[in-house]
Amino acid sequence: MWLKVIDPQVTRVFERIVHTQIGLKQGEQVLIVADPAAEEEKLAALTSAISAAGGIFTIIVQPNVGWKPNDPYALTDPCQLAYVGADVVIAATMSSSSSLYGRPQAYRDLMSRKEKVRMFSMVERPFEIIVADTADYHEIKRNNERLKELFKKGHRVRITNRAGTDFVGSADDIEYDKLWGHLSHEGFALQPGDFGAAPDGETHIPPPPESMEGLLVVDGPVANICDVRPDEPIRLAVKKGRILKIEGGRDAAKLDKLVHDLEQDYVAEIGLGTNPAWVVSRSLHGVKKGLGNTHVAYGGWWGFQPKIPYKVHGDMVMYEGTLEIDGKVVMAGGKLFLD
Repeated sequence: MWLKVIDPQVTRVFERIVHTQIGLKQGEQVLIVADPAAEEEKLAALTSAISAAGGIFTIIVQPNVGWKPNDPYALTDPCQLAYVGADVVIAATMSSSSSLYGRPQAYRDLMSRKEKVRMFSMVERPFEIIVADTADYHEIKRNNERLKELFKKGHRVRITNRAGTDFVGSADDIEYDKLWGHLSHEGFALQPGDFGAAPDGETHIPPPPESMEGLLVVDGPVANICDVRPDEPIRLAVKKGRILKIEGGRDAAKLDKLVHDLEQDYVAEIGLGTNPAWVVSRSLHGVKKGLGNTHVAYGGWWGFQPKIPYKVHGDMVMYEGTLEIDGKVVMAGGKLFLD
């Protein structure tokens, strides 16, 4: 039996998510995709808030990561079929991001056409960081819109960090008009095709693969590899969008094996966190949203990088980063410089 949610702070946060960030309407169908690792408190708070708003929830619990070898984002067949029947899908798996990155093609097509469905993510986010989220998502949205304009007008993007990262990519030849609504995550999923999350806040671009090169020194969490920090900073040498060498400790060896086993030795994304209210946690999806942090993704990026075959999309976070566009510092020291 689930615990009854009585903490007023929990109630306020989850009602804000359901009412303000998702905009749930009376009678809408909500699919919650979870796994055995998902926290009972989170599911209880979600279902309580959904019911209070007049929504109708269904929960699917699929196996934890590892049930299908060499596919960290695999969803079971019944789970995949359920996606297209909902008005809102809340991705809430905790052992992996399968409920987010493994969503089926039919659902992705509906999202691309902005038909019927919208998505909200809580994947791999501990209950405590959701409850502690105090971000002003309207402010994040305003800042993200300005960032997207800077990317659109710019040509060369560079990220550095204290650990030694020096990495560049082009902001040219990106279909900004087509991808505009998908180039930032602002916490809201109000209309068909929208994607939001809690906590949220990031802007990202898919540079042309051949334009990306340099050295990445990853000192933060890495998808499918480690939480918080790797055992040693992971050094990745990249040329023309391909990972040439991965060096470091045990976690570097795990990453090297993963990208080569899946034939996903590509770099697909450059992004930065824009949430000033982030907290240090064991959640990659919380940390990468933090203002001051940058991330780059290994693997492909469905819908964004057609030149890269998609099998996996894994973010690699770098703490205390600096991001420049055409030599102008846009983010440094945990602050944005948008004027």
